[in-house]
Amino acid sequence: MKSLRKTWILGILALAGACDMFAGGSSEQGNAVSGGSSDQGNAIQVAVVDRTGNPVVAARLEILPEDWASTSVPDSLASRAFLKTDSLGQASVRLPEGRYTLQGADGILRGFRKFASTPEGQVLLVLNAATDIVGTLQDPGVDSLFVPGTRLAVALGADGSFRLDSIAATVSVLATRDGRHLLLDSTGSGYVRQFLRVLRLDPGVAVPPDTLIPKYYSRVVEPLPRVTSAPAEVLQSFVPDSVWVQGDTIWISTLGRSCDELPSDGIAGRRHADTLDLFRVACPSEGGVPSERVMHFESRLGVWTVNTLQPFGYTWEMP
Repeated sequence: MKSLRKTWILGILALAGACDMFAGGSSEQGNAVSGGSSDQGNAIQVAVVDRTGNPVVAARLEILPEDWASTSVPDSLASRAFLKTDSLGQASVRLPEGRYTLQGADGILRGFRKFASTPEGQVLLVLNAATDIVGTLQDPGVDSLFVPGTRLAVALGADGSFRLDSIAATVSVLATRDGRHLLLDSTGSGYVRQFLRVLRLDPGVAVPPDTLIPKYYSRVVEPLPRVTSAPAEVLQSFVPDSVWVQGDTIWISTLGRSCDELPSDGIAGRRHADTLDLFRVACPSEGGVPSERVMHFESRLGVWTVNTLQPFGYTWEMP
C-alpha cells in the first residue's frame, strides 16, 4: 500500500510538471496546460491534494488576479472567485486568459500558487499546514501589507509591527499599496515564522525567519504499530509526552515533526514479558510539519511497564 501511494503521488507530481512545461510561464507549483477554448473563458480544472497526495474534499478555494492588492473581489470575478472541491477533491471554473492566484483552505491546511489561464488548463494545488508571519517593517509611508493575488492584508502598528495568521507556508512575498515588495523565506509549514530583525523593503533579498514556533498540529489517532523484535535501524531520541491507561488500553500521545517517508512517522512498539518498549526510527529527511499522534495499545493485561529503547528515555509504571 505504501508503494502504491507513492506511485500515485509521483503521478500527480508528474502532471504538475507537465503543466509547467506546456504553460510557457513559471510559478511556484506550475502553470496550466493548453487545450480547447470557449467564448466564456478558458475551462480550468483544479485538483486539490494534501501533502501525502490524498484528495481534499470540500476545500474552500478563491481565485484572484495575480497581483491583486485589495480586500475586495474584482467585479470581473465576482461570480466565480469562490469555489469548493467535490467528492474527488476537484473543481472547475472558466476564466479569461491571464495570470491568477489560487488559494485553498481546509481546517488548518492552506495552499497558494500562481497559474496562467490557458484553454483547458489543469491546476494542481497542494495544501500544507498553515503558517503565521510575525515581524516589524519600518519604511516611511507604509501603513499596511498585502499578500498579492489574495484579499489578505494587515495594518502595521505604530512601531511597524504586524502579524499575518493562518496563511499558506508558500507565501513569500508581501506588497505595499504602491507596488513595492518584501521578500521572505517561505519555509516553515505549521509554524509561526518570527522575524526579530527590523525588515526593510528589498525585493532582491529573501529574509529567513529568526525563529520557528510550532503551532498548527495535524492530529492522527491510530493503533500503535507493533513489531516482534527490536529494530535494527538508527533510532531517534524519543520520549512520548504522555502515557496513560483506560481500562485494558494503553494510550500514548506524542508531539513532534512528521515523517512522510515512514509509516506512523516511524513510531512503533515491541511487547516482551510484562514490558512494552516504544521507539521511533530516525527519519531519513529533515523537517516535517508539526504533528500529534495518539496511539492505543489494546489488551494491556500483563503489561506493567512502558519504556523507550533509546538512551535518555523514560519508564512509566502502569497501575
